[in-house]
Amino acid sequence: MCMAVIIKKGYFVEGNAHSDKLIITESVIDAMSVMSVLKQNYLDHRSFHYLPMAGVGKEECISKKISQKGIREVYLALDNDSAGRKAAEQIKEHLMEQGMQEQRIHECFPDAKDWNEEIQTASNEKIMKDALAFYPSGTEKCHKMEQGNQSHVVEKYMKSYTRKL
Repeated sequence: MCMAVIIKKGYFVEGNAHSDKLIITESVIDAMSVMSVLKQNYLDHRSFHYLPMAGVGKEECISKKISQKGIREVYLALDNDSAGRKAAEQIKEHLMEQGMQEQRIHECFPDAKDWNEEIQTASNEKIMKDALAFYPSGTEKCHKMEQGNQSHVVEKYMKSYTRKL
């Protein structure tokens, strides 16, 4: 069950009870777009919590959710513009100051301006590659949705894609 909770100066969309991963976006529509990228590729979008910041500069809000939910991995899925990149740097610095290891902070920028534009303009192959950005360890911790033969195709593609990296 996915539950949205309004918190001071931001929103929070709760993933499943076992999730220790957080995707941070600039807007609610970007969070929904990232969910669509994952779901379209038969990956479980519910294995992440989502924090759309309604803009940038909400480090206190991020820290609060990380401590409340026991977050171990953070994905910065911010806009691909100067404000988004600057915010990603600031958030990364803040998280590292709070004790999070750098290898647990992942930057996931779309090629387009934002994630909503990405799903509107990118090819299916590009969307699949986008989805894999949220699974940096390949299939090791991939919680894919069981959708018949499609999940096998995604798993096979993920193995070949991660070998190329």
